Amino acid sequence: MPLTNEERSNLISHGWTIGRYADLLGLSAEDHALVETRLRVARLIRAKRQERQLTQTWLAAAAGTDHSRVAKMQKAHSSTSLDAMILMAYSIGATVEQVGLAIAGIELDRTCEAKVVAE
Repeated sequence: MPLTNEERSNLISHGWTIGRYADLLGLSAEDHALVETRLRVARLIRAKRQERQLTQTWLAAAAGTDHSRVAKMQKAHSSTSLDAMILMAYSIGATVEQVGLAIAGIELDRTCEAKVVAE
């Protein structure tokens, strides 16, 4: 959620610096793109799981893994590969198109349909 101008001014007046996490961490453009891709796929996994009203525990058992692995995928934890995250998305019903849209940064609504943004 973006900061309001008042919140931004208040933080700056108290000595805080406002910036992007990529700058703070010193990420290259490529690393930043990879982090964003992982976050987008993680959001898709969570949305598809919630759409189907599945618990993380149920999904983990169905996928032959444990609850913590599913939780880590939904958080885009670095210990889970992007391949495994995409396979998990497919296993719970995501389509190739939905995965592609997520990777492209096109937001999906709660029913995992692409949102059309008016220009």
